[in-house]
Amino acid sequence: MHKIKKQNLLVPFVALFLAVMLVLASTSSLLFAATTTPATINYQGRLLSSANIPLSGAYTFRFSLWNSADWQAADTTGGGAINAASPRYAGWQETFAVATNAYGLFNMSLGSTVAFPNFADPTHTHLQVEVKGTAAADTTYEILDPAGTTADTNDRKPLNKSAFAENADTVDNAEVGTAAGDLAVLSAGGIWNINQIPSGTNQDIWQIDANDNAAGGVVQLSFGSSLLNRILSYDDDGVGAADGWFNFSDDVNIQGDLTTTGTINGVTLTSIPFTNLAARTKTTRLKPHFPGAVAEAIGAGSHRGKIQSHFVDDDGPGGPNNYSYYQWTTRQGVINNYDIVLRWKLPDDFVSWQATPIAFRYKTSTANAADNKIDISIDDTTGTSIAGLTGGSTLVSNAWTTTNIGFGGGGTFTAGSEITIYIKMSATSAGGALVGDFTFNYNGR
Repeated sequence: MHKIKKQNLLVPFVALFLAVMLVLASTSSLLFAATTTPATINYQGRLLSSANIPLSGAYTFRFSLWNSADWQAADTTGGGAINAASPRYAGWQETFAVATNAYGLFNMSLGSTVAFPNFADPTHTHLQVEVKGTAAADTTYEILDPAGTTADTNDRKPLNKSAFAENADTVDNAEVGTAAGDLAVLSAGGIWNINQIPSGTNQDIWQIDANDNAAGGVVQLSFGSSLLNRILSYDDDGVGAADGWFNFSDDVNIQGDLTTTGTINGVTLTSIPFTNLAARTKTTRLKPHFPGAVAEAIGAGSHRGKIQSHFVDDDGPGGPNNYSYYQWTTRQGVINNYDIVLRWKLPDDFVSWQATPIAFRYKTSTANAADNKIDISIDDTTGTSIAGLTGGSTLVSNAWTTTNIGFGGGGTFTAGSEITIYIKMSATSAGGALVGDFTFNYNGR
Protein backbone atom coordinates (compact mmCIF):
# COMPACT_ATOMS: atom_id res chain seq x y z
CA MET A 1 0.00 0.00 0.00
CA HIS A 2 1.40 3.38 -0.99
CA LYS A 3 0.41 6.94 -0.34
CA ILE A 4 -0.24 9.11 -3.37
CA LYS A 5 3.10 10.89 -3.49
CA LYS A 6 5.35 7.81 -3.41
CA GLN A 7 7.70 8.16 -6.38
CA ASN A 8 7.98 4.43 -7.14
CA LEU A 9 4.50 4.49 -8.68
CA LEU A 10 4.21 4.28 -12.42
CA VAL A 11 1.03 6.42 -12.57
CA PRO A 12 0.40 8.52 -9.46
CA PHE A 13 -3.12 9.91 -9.02
CA VAL A 14 -4.47 13.10 -7.58
CA ALA A 15 -8.23 13.39 -6.75
CA LEU A 16 -9.84 16.76 -6.47
CA PHE A 17 -12.54 16.57 -3.77
CA LEU A 18 -15.48 18.57 -5.02
CA ALA A 19 -19.04 17.83 -3.81
CA VAL A 20 -17.98 15.39 -1.14
CA MET A 21 -16.09 18.03 0.76
CA LEU A 22 -19.11 20.27 0.59
CA VAL A 23 -21.31 17.51 2.03
CA LEU A 24 -18.96 16.58 4.83
CA ALA A 25 -18.40 20.20 5.83
CA SER A 26 -22.02 21.37 5.57
CA THR A 27 -23.71 22.78 8.62
CA SER A 28 -26.45 20.97 10.51
CA SER A 29 -28.87 23.85 9.88
CA LEU A 30 -29.36 22.54 6.36
CA LEU A 31 -30.89 19.38 7.76
CA PHE A 32 -34.05 21.08 8.98
CA ALA A 33 -35.29 21.26 5.41
CA ALA A 34 -35.98 17.50 5.44
CA THR A 35 -37.80 15.26 7.85
CA THR A 36 -34.93 12.72 7.76
CA THR A 37 -31.30 12.98 6.71
CA PRO A 38 -30.24 11.16 3.52
CA ALA A 39 -28.88 7.62 3.92
CA THR A 40 -26.12 8.27 1.34
CA ILE A 41 -23.36 10.85 0.78
CA ASN A 42 -22.63 12.15 -2.72
CA TYR A 43 -18.96 11.97 -3.75
CA GLN A 44 -17.72 13.76 -6.89
CA GLY A 45 -14.24 14.46 -8.12
CA ARG A 46 -11.73 14.68 -10.94
CA LEU A 47 -8.94 12.13 -11.31
CA LEU A 48 -5.64 13.65 -12.45
CA SER A 49 -2.09 12.39 -12.82
CA SER A 50 0.75 14.00 -10.87
CA ALA A 51 1.25 16.11 -13.95
CA ASN A 52 -2.35 17.34 -13.69
CA ILE A 53 -3.43 15.38 -16.76
CA PRO A 54 -7.02 14.02 -16.62
CA LEU A 55 -7.13 10.25 -16.35
CA SER A 56 -9.93 8.55 -18.26
CA GLY A 57 -10.68 4.83 -18.12
CA ALA A 58 -11.77 2.08 -15.73
CA TYR A 59 -10.84 2.68 -12.11
CA THR A 60 -11.94 1.20 -8.78
CA PHE A 61 -12.40 3.41 -5.73
CA ARG A 62 -12.38 1.96 -2.23
CA PHE A 63 -13.84 3.91 0.67
CA SER A 64 -13.51 2.95 4.35
CA LEU A 65 -14.13 4.42 7.82
CA TRP A 66 -11.44 4.62 10.52
CA ASN A 67 -10.91 6.02 14.00
CA SER A 68 -7.53 7.63 13.21
CA ALA A 69 -6.12 10.05 10.65
CA ASP A 70 -2.87 8.25 9.77
CA TRP A 71 -2.59 5.13 7.60
CA GLN A 72 -0.28 2.42 8.95
CA ALA A 73 1.09 -0.64 7.22
CA ALA A 74 -0.84 -2.97 9.55
CA ASP A 75 -4.10 -1.46 8.25
CA THR A 76 -3.69 -3.46 5.05
CA THR A 77 -3.10 -7.18 4.49
CA GLY A 78 -0.33 -8.56 2.31
CA GLY A 79 -2.84 -9.08 -0.47
CA GLY A 80 -3.91 -5.43 -0.46
CA ALA A 81 -7.21 -5.94 1.37
CA ILE A 82 -8.24 -3.82 4.33
CA ASN A 83 -7.24 -5.53 7.57
CA ALA A 84 -10.54 -5.94 9.41
CA ALA A 85 -8.61 -6.83 12.58
CA SER A 86 -6.84 -3.48 12.72
CA PRO A 87 -7.77 -1.59 15.90
CA ARG A 88 -8.10 1.56 13.76
CA TYR A 89 -10.65 0.09 11.33
CA ALA A 90 -14.28 1.18 12.01
CA GLY A 91 -15.97 -1.75 10.27
CA TRP A 92 -17.29 -0.18 7.04
CA GLN A 93 -15.93 -0.25 3.49
CA GLU A 94 -17.40 0.11 0.03
CA THR A 95 -15.96 -0.14 -3.49
CA PHE A 96 -17.08 1.39 -6.79
CA ALA A 97 -15.93 0.52 -10.28
CA VAL A 98 -16.25 3.68 -12.38
CA ALA A 99 -15.32 4.87 -15.83
CA THR A 100 -13.96 8.40 -15.76
CA ASN A 101 -14.62 10.59 -18.79
CA ALA A 102 -12.11 12.47 -20.90
CA TYR A 103 -11.84 15.09 -18.20
CA GLY A 104 -11.27 12.54 -15.42
CA LEU A 105 -14.62 13.32 -13.83
CA PHE A 106 -16.48 10.75 -11.69
CA ASN A 107 -19.49 10.64 -9.40
CA MET A 108 -20.54 8.11 -6.69
CA SER A 109 -23.12 7.79 -3.93
CA LEU A 110 -21.45 6.47 -0.78
CA GLY A 111 -23.63 4.11 1.25
CA SER A 112 -25.67 3.05 -1.77
CA THR A 113 -24.25 -0.50 -1.96
CA VAL A 114 -23.07 -0.99 1.64
CA ALA A 115 -25.22 0.84 4.20
CA PHE A 116 -23.49 3.28 6.50
CA PRO A 117 -23.24 2.35 10.19
CA ASN A 118 -24.67 4.57 12.88
CA PHE A 119 -21.94 7.20 13.03
CA ALA A 120 -20.41 7.45 16.48
CA ASP A 121 -17.47 9.38 17.85
CA PRO A 122 -14.68 8.28 18.35
CA THR A 123 -15.34 5.12 16.27
CA HIS A 124 -16.17 6.68 12.87
CA THR A 125 -14.01 9.80 12.60
CA HIS A 126 -12.12 9.54 9.29
CA LEU A 127 -12.83 8.55 5.68
CA GLN A 128 -10.08 6.83 3.70
CA VAL A 129 -10.24 7.00 -0.11
CA GLU A 130 -8.16 4.73 -2.37
CA VAL A 131 -8.01 4.20 -6.12
CA LYS A 132 -6.51 1.67 -8.54
CA GLY A 133 -6.94 0.56 -12.10
CA THR A 134 -9.90 -1.76 -12.17
CA ALA A 135 -7.89 -4.58 -13.74
CA ALA A 136 -4.95 -4.10 -11.38
CA ALA A 137 -4.29 -6.11 -8.20
CA ASP A 138 -5.49 -4.86 -4.81
CA THR A 139 -1.86 -4.26 -3.84
CA THR A 140 -1.84 -1.31 -6.25
CA TYR A 141 -4.45 0.68 -4.36
CA GLU A 142 -3.18 4.22 -3.62
CA ILE A 143 -4.51 6.40 -0.81
CA LEU A 144 -5.73 9.80 -1.99
CA ASP A 145 -4.13 11.97 0.67
CA PRO A 146 -6.36 14.95 1.59
CA ALA A 147 -3.42 17.36 1.44
CA GLY A 148 -1.74 15.63 -1.49
CA THR A 149 1.46 15.06 0.46
CA THR A 150 3.09 12.30 2.48
CA ALA A 151 4.91 14.79 4.68
CA ASP A 152 2.13 14.85 7.28
CA THR A 153 0.21 12.09 9.09
CA ASN A 154 -3.21 13.10 7.79
CA ASP A 155 -3.90 10.40 5.24
CA ARG A 156 -7.65 10.33 5.77
CA LYS A 157 -10.40 12.92 5.57
CA PRO A 158 -11.95 13.83 8.95
CA LEU A 159 -15.74 13.55 9.09
CA ASN A 160 -17.53 16.75 10.01
CA LYS A 161 -20.80 17.06 11.86
CA SER A 162 -23.05 16.53 8.84
CA ALA A 163 -22.16 12.85 8.71
CA PHE A 164 -23.05 12.50 12.38
CA ALA A 165 -26.36 14.25 11.75
CA GLU A 166 -27.34 10.98 10.04
CA ASN A 167 -27.44 9.48 13.53
CA ALA A 168 -28.91 12.42 15.45
CA ASP A 169 -31.19 11.43 18.33
CA THR A 170 -32.96 14.75 18.84
CA VAL A 171 -35.90 16.43 17.11
CA ASP A 172 -36.57 20.02 18.14
CA ASN A 173 -34.28 19.35 21.15
CA ALA A 174 -36.25 16.26 22.24
CA GLU A 175 -34.05 13.35 23.30
CA VAL A 176 -34.58 9.60 23.02
CA GLY A 177 -35.63 8.29 26.42
CA THR A 178 -38.52 7.58 28.79
CA ALA A 179 -38.91 10.92 30.58
CA ALA A 180 -41.64 13.47 29.85
CA GLY A 181 -41.18 14.92 26.35
CA ASP A 182 -38.68 12.24 25.25
CA LEU A 183 -38.82 10.30 21.99
CA ALA A 184 -39.64 6.59 21.77
CA VAL A 185 -37.75 4.51 19.20
CA LEU A 186 -38.91 1.34 17.44
CA SER A 187 -36.78 -1.79 17.83
CA ALA A 188 -36.03 -4.45 15.20
CA GLY A 189 -39.18 -5.69 13.52
CA GLY A 190 -40.90 -2.33 13.91
CA ILE A 191 -42.07 -2.95 17.49
CA TRP A 192 -41.92 -0.69 20.51
CA ASN A 193 -38.82 -1.06 22.65
CA ILE A 194 -40.09 -2.45 25.97
CA ASN A 195 -37.70 -0.14 27.84
CA GLN A 196 -39.17 2.97 26.26
CA ILE A 197 -42.92 2.44 26.31
CA PRO A 198 -44.89 3.86 29.24
CA SER A 199 -46.43 1.58 31.85
CA GLY A 200 -49.92 2.70 30.95
CA THR A 201 -52.11 5.48 29.66
CA ASN A 202 -54.50 7.86 31.34
CA GLN A 203 -56.84 7.75 28.35
CA ASP A 204 -60.23 6.12 28.79
CA ILE A 205 -60.05 4.32 25.44
CA TRP A 206 -57.39 2.45 23.46
CA GLN A 207 -58.32 2.54 19.80
CA ILE A 208 -57.05 0.14 17.11
CA ASP A 209 -57.56 0.86 13.41
CA ALA A 210 -58.88 4.37 13.98
CA ASN A 211 -58.91 4.99 10.21
CA ASP A 212 -61.07 1.90 9.53
CA ASN A 213 -58.83 0.49 6.81
CA ALA A 214 -58.08 -2.96 8.23
CA ALA A 215 -57.66 -5.57 5.49
CA GLY A 216 -60.75 -7.75 5.19
CA GLY A 217 -62.40 -5.93 8.06
CA VAL A 218 -60.33 -7.89 10.63
CA VAL A 219 -58.52 -6.04 13.44
CA GLN A 220 -56.08 -8.08 15.55
CA LEU A 221 -54.46 -7.79 18.97
CA SER A 222 -51.53 -10.23 19.22
CA PHE A 223 -50.13 -11.69 22.46
CA GLY A 224 -46.50 -12.82 21.98
CA SER A 225 -44.90 -14.08 18.77
CA SER A 226 -43.48 -17.56 18.21
CA LEU A 227 -43.75 -18.62 21.88
CA LEU A 228 -47.35 -17.59 22.63
CA ASN A 229 -48.79 -16.53 19.26
CA ARG A 230 -52.29 -15.99 20.60
CA ILE A 231 -54.59 -13.51 18.87
CA LEU A 232 -57.74 -11.64 19.81
CA SER A 233 -59.38 -10.26 16.69
CA TYR A 234 -62.59 -8.60 15.68
CA ASP A 235 -64.08 -9.79 12.38
CA ASP A 236 -66.45 -7.22 10.98
CA ASP A 237 -68.05 -9.78 8.67
CA GLY A 238 -68.41 -12.71 11.06
CA VAL A 239 -70.46 -15.48 9.44
CA GLY A 240 -72.51 -13.07 7.37
CA ALA A 241 -73.12 -9.44 6.59
CA ALA A 242 -73.46 -7.32 9.74
CA ASP A 243 -72.71 -10.38 11.90
CA GLY A 244 -69.38 -9.13 13.26
CA TRP A 245 -67.83 -10.93 16.23
CA PHE A 246 -64.68 -11.36 18.33
CA ASN A 247 -62.42 -14.37 17.76
CA PHE A 248 -59.99 -15.89 20.27
CA SER A 249 -57.27 -18.22 18.95
CA ASP A 250 -57.18 -20.26 22.18
CA ASP A 251 -59.36 -21.55 25.03
CA VAL A 252 -61.10 -19.05 27.30
CA ASN A 253 -60.96 -19.48 31.08
CA ILE A 254 -63.45 -17.38 33.05
CA GLN A 255 -62.89 -17.53 36.79
CA GLY A 256 -65.70 -15.16 37.66
CA ASP A 257 -69.33 -15.01 36.63
CA LEU A 258 -70.31 -14.90 32.96
CA THR A 259 -73.38 -12.90 32.02
CA THR A 260 -74.68 -12.93 28.47
CA THR A 261 -77.69 -11.25 26.93
CA GLY A 262 -77.16 -12.98 23.59
CA THR A 263 -76.99 -16.60 22.52
CA ILE A 264 -74.41 -19.39 22.34
CA ASN A 265 -74.45 -21.24 19.02
CA GLY A 266 -77.83 -19.66 18.40
CA VAL A 267 -79.31 -20.96 21.68
CA THR A 268 -79.91 -18.89 24.82
CA LEU A 269 -77.60 -19.91 27.63
CA THR A 270 -80.34 -20.89 30.06
CA SER A 271 -81.77 -23.44 27.61
CA ILE A 272 -78.50 -25.15 26.68
CA PRO A 273 -78.45 -28.72 28.08
CA PHE A 274 -75.25 -30.38 29.29
CA THR A 275 -75.25 -32.55 26.15
CA ASN A 276 -74.49 -29.44 24.06
CA LEU A 277 -71.26 -28.75 25.96
CA ALA A 278 -67.91 -30.36 25.13
CA ALA A 279 -66.74 -33.03 27.57
CA ARG A 280 -63.44 -32.76 29.42
CA THR A 281 -61.47 -35.10 31.66
CA LYS A 282 -62.40 -35.10 35.34
CA THR A 283 -61.34 -37.03 38.43
CA THR A 284 -62.99 -37.87 41.77
CA ARG A 285 -61.02 -39.47 44.59
CA LEU A 286 -62.53 -41.28 47.60
CA LYS A 287 -60.49 -42.07 50.68
CA PRO A 288 -61.43 -44.35 53.59
CA HIS A 289 -63.83 -43.93 55.28
CA PHE A 290 -65.73 -44.10 52.00
CA PRO A 291 -68.87 -41.93 52.20
CA GLY A 292 -71.97 -44.13 52.54
CA ALA A 293 -69.97 -47.39 52.51
CA VAL A 294 -70.93 -50.38 54.68
CA ALA A 295 -68.96 -53.40 55.89
CA GLU A 296 -70.84 -56.66 55.44
CA ALA A 297 -70.21 -60.40 55.36
CA ILE A 298 -71.30 -61.48 51.88
CA GLY A 299 -71.24 -64.84 50.15
CA ALA A 300 -69.83 -68.21 51.13
CA GLY A 301 -66.95 -68.86 53.48
CA SER A 302 -66.10 -67.84 57.03
CA HIS A 303 -66.34 -64.24 58.10
CA ARG A 304 -64.53 -64.29 61.44
CA GLY A 305 -62.03 -61.52 61.92
CA LYS A 306 -61.62 -57.83 62.59
CA ILE A 307 -61.98 -54.81 60.32
CA GLN A 308 -60.32 -51.57 61.40
CA SER A 309 -59.47 -48.20 59.93
CA HIS A 310 -55.98 -46.74 60.25
CA PHE A 311 -53.75 -43.90 59.07
CA VAL A 312 -50.18 -44.31 57.88
CA ASP A 313 -47.61 -41.50 58.01
CA ASP A 314 -44.66 -42.65 55.89
CA ASP A 315 -42.85 -39.35 55.48
CA GLY A 316 -43.98 -36.97 58.19
CA PRO A 317 -46.95 -34.62 58.51
CA GLY A 318 -48.24 -33.36 55.18
CA GLY A 319 -46.09 -35.74 53.13
CA PRO A 320 -47.33 -37.31 49.88
CA ASN A 321 -47.21 -40.84 51.32
CA ASN A 322 -49.69 -40.24 54.11
CA TYR A 323 -53.04 -42.02 53.69
CA SER A 324 -55.88 -43.70 55.52
CA TYR A 325 -57.04 -47.29 54.92
CA TYR A 326 -59.24 -50.17 56.02
CA GLN A 327 -57.58 -53.34 57.35
CA TRP A 328 -59.05 -56.85 57.57
CA THR A 329 -57.31 -59.43 59.80
CA THR A 330 -58.24 -62.77 61.39
CA ARG A 331 -56.81 -65.25 63.89
CA GLN A 332 -58.06 -68.15 61.85
CA GLY A 333 -55.64 -70.45 60.08
CA VAL A 334 -57.84 -70.60 57.00
CA ILE A 335 -59.16 -67.90 54.68
CA ASN A 336 -61.86 -65.69 56.17
CA ASN A 337 -63.33 -62.82 54.21
CA TYR A 338 -65.31 -59.64 54.64
CA ASP A 339 -66.69 -57.07 52.18
CA ILE A 340 -66.82 -53.31 52.02
CA VAL A 341 -69.73 -52.22 49.84
CA LEU A 342 -69.36 -48.77 48.26
CA ARG A 343 -72.17 -46.97 46.43
CA TRP A 344 -70.95 -44.13 44.20
CA LYS A 345 -73.22 -41.82 42.25
CA LEU A 346 -72.05 -40.93 38.76
CA PRO A 347 -71.94 -37.12 38.47
CA ASP A 348 -74.79 -35.39 36.66
CA ASP A 349 -72.37 -34.24 33.94
CA PHE A 350 -70.98 -37.76 33.40
CA VAL A 351 -70.49 -38.59 29.69
CA SER A 352 -68.13 -41.56 29.57
CA TRP A 353 -65.23 -43.24 31.30
CA GLN A 354 -61.63 -42.45 30.50
CA ALA A 355 -59.26 -45.16 29.25
CA THR A 356 -58.49 -46.05 32.88
CA PRO A 357 -61.88 -45.77 34.64
CA ILE A 358 -60.82 -46.65 38.20
CA ALA A 359 -57.49 -46.64 40.03
CA PHE A 360 -57.47 -48.61 43.33
CA ARG A 361 -54.71 -48.38 45.95
CA TYR A 362 -54.14 -51.42 48.18
CA LYS A 363 -51.68 -53.55 50.10
CA THR A 364 -51.54 -57.08 51.60
CA SER A 365 -49.38 -58.26 54.48
CA THR A 366 -47.68 -60.83 52.26
CA ALA A 367 -47.41 -61.32 48.52
CA ASN A 368 -48.91 -64.82 48.84
CA ALA A 369 -52.56 -65.17 47.78
CA ALA A 370 -52.89 -68.15 50.15
CA ASP A 371 -52.32 -65.75 53.07
CA ASN A 372 -54.32 -62.74 51.88
CA LYS A 373 -55.86 -61.13 48.81
CA ILE A 374 -58.38 -58.56 47.60
CA ASP A 375 -61.02 -59.03 44.88
CA ILE A 376 -63.12 -56.28 43.28
CA SER A 377 -66.51 -56.68 41.59
CA ILE A 378 -68.77 -53.89 40.29
CA ASP A 379 -72.46 -53.57 39.42
CA ASP A 380 -73.32 -50.96 36.78
CA THR A 381 -76.09 -48.38 37.18
CA THR A 382 -78.71 -51.01 36.22
CA GLY A 383 -77.54 -53.28 39.07
CA THR A 384 -75.93 -55.77 36.65
CA SER A 385 -72.54 -57.25 37.54
CA ILE A 386 -69.87 -56.30 34.97
CA ALA A 387 -68.56 -59.55 33.56
CA GLY A 388 -65.59 -58.11 31.65
CA LEU A 389 -63.94 -56.43 34.65
CA THR A 390 -60.12 -56.29 34.43
CA GLY A 391 -57.42 -55.52 36.98
CA GLY A 392 -59.46 -56.34 40.07
CA SER A 393 -58.93 -60.06 40.79
CA THR A 394 -56.63 -61.73 43.34
CA LEU A 395 -54.76 -58.59 44.23
CA VAL A 396 -51.64 -59.12 46.36
CA SER A 397 -48.69 -56.85 47.14
CA ASN A 398 -46.65 -56.51 50.30
CA ALA A 399 -46.11 -52.80 49.47
CA TRP A 400 -48.67 -50.13 48.73
CA THR A 401 -49.49 -50.24 45.03
CA THR A 402 -52.16 -49.11 42.57
CA THR A 403 -54.10 -51.27 40.13
CA ASN A 404 -56.06 -49.95 37.16
CA ILE A 405 -59.55 -51.40 36.88
CA GLY A 406 -61.26 -51.50 33.50
CA PHE A 407 -64.73 -52.54 32.38
CA GLY A 408 -63.73 -54.42 29.24
CA GLY A 409 -66.41 -52.61 27.24
CA GLY A 410 -69.21 -53.92 29.43
CA GLY A 411 -71.74 -52.22 31.67
CA THR A 412 -74.34 -49.51 31.43
CA PHE A 413 -73.55 -46.19 33.04
CA THR A 414 -76.12 -43.41 33.37
CA ALA A 415 -75.28 -39.94 34.68
CA GLY A 416 -76.84 -39.30 38.11
CA SER A 417 -77.26 -43.04 38.89
CA GLU A 418 -75.20 -45.16 41.29
CA ILE A 419 -72.75 -47.97 40.71
CA THR A 420 -71.96 -50.53 43.42
CA ILE A 421 -68.40 -51.61 44.19
CA TYR A 422 -67.75 -54.76 46.24
CA ILE A 423 -64.31 -54.93 47.85
CA LYS A 424 -63.79 -58.46 49.15
CA MET A 425 -60.94 -58.72 51.69
CA SER A 426 -59.58 -62.22 52.41
CA ALA A 427 -56.93 -63.25 54.95
CA THR A 428 -55.60 -65.95 57.24
CA SER A 429 -53.78 -65.44 60.51
CA ALA A 430 -50.59 -65.18 58.41
CA GLY A 431 -51.79 -62.17 56.41
CA GLY A 432 -54.04 -59.15 56.19
CA ALA A 433 -55.81 -57.08 53.53
CA LEU A 434 -55.51 -53.27 53.42
CA VAL A 435 -57.89 -51.12 51.31
CA GLY A 436 -56.91 -47.58 50.29
CA ASP A 437 -58.14 -44.90 47.87
CA PHE A 438 -60.46 -45.22 44.88
CA THR A 439 -59.96 -42.73 42.03
CA PHE A 440 -62.69 -42.40 39.37
CA ASN A 441 -61.56 -41.02 35.99
CA TYR A 442 -64.35 -39.91 33.68
CA ASN A 443 -65.25 -37.39 31.00
CA GLY A 444 -67.77 -34.80 32.05
CA ARG A 445 -69.19 -31.43 31.02
